[in-house]
Amino acid sequence: MTLAILGALAGLGLWVVVREFTPSHPQLNAALKNLSPDNLTLQAPEPAFPLDRDTRVGAWIDRHLSTLPGFRPPLKDLDILSSADPTEDNLTPQGADRARMARSVQTHYGRKAKWAVMGFVAPLAYSTLLTLGETRLPVQVPAIASFAVAALCWVVPDQRVRAKAAEYRDAAGRACVAYTQLIAIARYSGMAAESALFAAADVSDDWIFRRIREELNRAQWAGTAPWEGLRHLSRRIDIPALMQVADIMALAHEAGASVATQLLARADSLDDAILAADDKVAAKASTTMAVPLVMTVFVFLFTLLYAVAMSLG
Repeated sequence: MTLAILGALAGLGLWVVVREFTPSHPQLNAALKNLSPDNLTLQAPEPAFPLDRDTRVGAWIDRHLSTLPGFRPPLKDLDILSSADPTEDNLTPQGADRARMARSVQTHYGRKAKWAVMGFVAPLAYSTLLTLGETRLPVQVPAIASFAVAALCWVVPDQRVRAKAAEYRDAAGRACVAYTQLIAIARYSGMAAESALFAAADVSDDWIFRRIREELNRAQWAGTAPWEGLRHLSRRIDIPALMQVADIMALAHEAGASVATQLLARADSLDDAILAADDKVAAKASTTMAVPLVMTVFVFLFTLLYAVAMSLG
């Protein structure tokens, strides 16, 4: 019996050795599926600088929890802030697109974790102070409050990111008006559609012009049309004006049409839309300011009437 077991083990070991040294033939379908762009994950290279504690925590959350509901990051808004906001803690160069985006997400997660921890600790600390003052609360009260406040603080950085990204997106829309007008001028001067897109993007070093240049260069290196780069950027950071410019330039290339007039008309339309939005914001601000003004007048009249009534009495 023992010899049989030893023989079986020896045969198994020999089979493992032969299997390791025998060339394998991978299945073609599985290999092509693994190389598909849909299965590629965007991971930042290991940075040459040490990550701080918050970013390390954010990197762990990004690796393990980012696909769960409530943990998905606002990628479009973070993409804008990683390029536009000079106060964001992004230590990667402007051209390192994947590394810059990954670092931005990790920093955001680290900030959310810090806020959540502070929100969790605050009710516990307050309950401890009440206990020292001989005011005891049921254990359930600080526990429930800690989880509720932590959940509320977890979403605070998301609201901040969305608000700041909305401001930069609005500024990018205004810059797209100028970009469209510059393309029209280049077309009037006789430039081809591709050359006009590149020339108009070189006139400014603002963040949206930098991103346009990056996408145009990436499209050129990939051998695709430059307006496809504009479409990709429009979808990535949610700026519809770039998509409209890309459609017009694609039409100029395919049909050979002179689109300078259409570009100027589109720029005027975008400008009118921006002015209409500004009017709505101004009207809303005026209405909001009217409320405290009315309350101030009411308090003044009440004080005056009260003084008159007291003097008559």
